[in-house]
Amino acid sequence: MMLFEPAIERADTFVEELALPVFFPLSFIVLAFTTVQGSVSVEQATANVARCQRANEVPKQIPIYKGAGEPLLGRENDFSSENYFFGKDGIGDQPNAFPEVLPSDFEPTSEEVAALALVRIARENPEATLVCLGPLTNVAIALKIDPNFAFSKVFVMGGNYYGISF
Repeated sequence: MMLFEPAIERADTFVEELALPVFFPLSFIVLAFTTVQGSVSVEQATANVARCQRANEVPKQIPIYKGAGEPLLGRENDFSSENYFFGKDGIGDQPNAFPEVLPSDFEPTSEEVAALALVRIARENPEATLVCLGPLTNVAIALKIDPNFAFSKVFVMGGNYYGISF
């Protein structure tokens, strides 16, 4: 079982996620998505996850938990460089492209906040894997809530502040 913590910022509609069976040959179940401010606001990330689920015709909607809307430390993101690459909405500024953006996309499917959902899901599913595709703010808050917070495996798509390759 997997839990995704994406900051959906590209117009690839979950290409990486759909390729996961190549890396994880056994079948898996996506338990939830959590959203976080990354290259777009947390509200926009939430909308992008909902829209991508519709684009991929996910038969049973996977819960979306809205997470942190700002970093714990460091700079406030003005999104200017991200807007240049990904558009203001993080997926190419194509609100009318399939599937069209709906007002309901901006609402999480659960009132439970992401950090609390992470703690609960980890407790209920100790064998679950956490896949982090965005900033780790929700994970940091979950660790603050429960110092014993843990998943069986954690995969992180990391980067660096200036986007410099080493």
